[in-house]
Amino acid sequence: PQFFRFLSTARGQNAWRLLVAGSALQLATYVASPYFSPFMLQELRFTYSEYMIATLCVVAGKFLMLPTWGRAIDRHGARPVYLLVVILVALVPVPGLWARNLWWVIPAQFFSGVAWSGFEVSFFSVLLHSSFKRTRVYIFAAQNVLNGTCQLLGGVLGGLALTMAPGQFRWIFGVSVLLRLLVALCMPGVLP
Repeated sequence: PQFFRFLSTARGQNAWRLLVAGSALQLATYVASPYFSPFMLQELRFTYSEYMIATLCVVAGKFLMLPTWGRAIDRHGARPVYLLVVILVALVPVPGLWARNLWWVIPAQFFSGVAWSGFEVSFFSVLLHSSFKRTRVYIFAAQNVLNGTCQLLGGVLGGLALTMAPGQFRWIFGVSVLLRLLVALCMPGVLP
């Protein structure tokens, strides 16, 4: 009841639009995201050691950049940082379109960690600014439900596309880039 009353307010409608747009980005992301590992292991024929190095690069990018994104939010505000990082997140699969070996994948994975760390901290900050203390538990619960649902749907859509074009990982990455860019370009109109 309190959550639905909040959604009927101007601030609540802003929060709802942000949740829906963020979930749309998750859907667009998960069209390709589950298929980066099979791409690295099957198409690029990475050993498990190479795969772990690539995975570690994502974690390193996140770890190293989180403080920088936090300072950027403190200095410029959550909205401009969020608008920047949704574009960066949209571009994450681009290197996968031409990656041929580990030396291509290492910077691509590091960039992914940088982009996603910025997304996570700025989205959290924008959600905090779009809600009140008493409604945040509902907002974050709704975010988890919407994100989980869209991640599942995106993965299923990507899987269906791969059944029609087996092994065409790069095609799925390209579709994901286009979908992510479409969502990212809509973000300035969505954010309050």
